Amino acid sequence: MHTYNYKMTSGPYGIFITIVGDLAKPQDCDCLEKVTDSIMVSFEPGVVVCNEKLCFEDQFSIKKAIQMIDKYCKHKSNDVIAIRINSIQYNQCDFQQNGLIAAMICFCKELLLLECSDVVSWYDTVSHRYEFSFEGQLIE
Repeated sequence: MHTYNYKMTSGPYGIFITIVGDLAKPQDCDCLEKVTDSIMVSFEPGVVVCNEKLCFEDQFSIKKAIQMIDKYCKHKSNDVIAIRINSIQYNQCDFQQNGLIAAMICFCKELLLLECSDVVSWYDTVSHRYEFSFEGQLIE
């Protein structure tokens, strides 16, 4: 089981997201969903997010992050891989959906040992929100 803690604290409040999951063979997973030709995701039964069930928006953000890192997985293997998500925790008061995408990119980069750019983040004093980019593209 792999645990990744994402922290962003450069502004007046912090974003803290913890993702717990692992890499698995597709045949060993329940509830598989194809995200790209080479990556599937499994939201294990009973995945809990902040004491509630996983919502559509969080699933969408996780899949979007996987789509963004997919091109870096091509050289690793010709086999289809499954990323199994067991738990996600964050403070709902300070949460931004694009922060979950950034955290999931970092989780995948670490889990899959990918060679790609880091997520860049900063606090925008005009919008009073954190902004994130990956590979020069704003994460929205």
